[in-house]
Amino acid sequence: MKQALRIPSYFALCSIALSVAAYSQIGKSRTQNITVHDCTVTDGDALRCGNVRIRLLGIDAAELPGHCQTGRKCALGDPNQHRSALEADARGELIIKPIKQDRYGRTIAVVSNSRRQDLSCLMLAAGATYKAEWDDGQRIAATCPQLVR
Repeated sequence: MKQALRIPSYFALCSIALSVAAYSQIGKSRTQNITVHDCTVTDGDALRCGNVRIRLLGIDAAELPGHCQTGRKCALGDPNQHRSALEADARGELIIKPIKQDRYGRTIAVVSNSRRQDLSCLMLAAGATYKAEWDDGQRIAATCPQLVR
């Protein structure tokens, strides 16, 4: 029998929303990883796992047509190519390390695939834009410094 875990309320909310077979384990805090399966890609820098929206840490992919808000400097590149690249790299098991929540209610996270490749780094290699101001703790800069421009 599994023992109940005490976790911060934000992560408790995420774990409840995603516990419907998407998670094989639930971390106690932001420092522990969560393993998920069958996430879907919503665009070149975001996933949906169950009811939880996840944004990759430290990157900005090109926006799909009509999604760049007026006044915002959106990332350059081909949004369809960015989305396709993330779909190819985000298949199967994903390991999510939640960092924080953004103003839109998305979980900002370091995400790696079953090959232990960091998805933010893979997306930088695919042409996404690195945003130092979005890289909490400079985690992505430390993980793939050769791709940070």
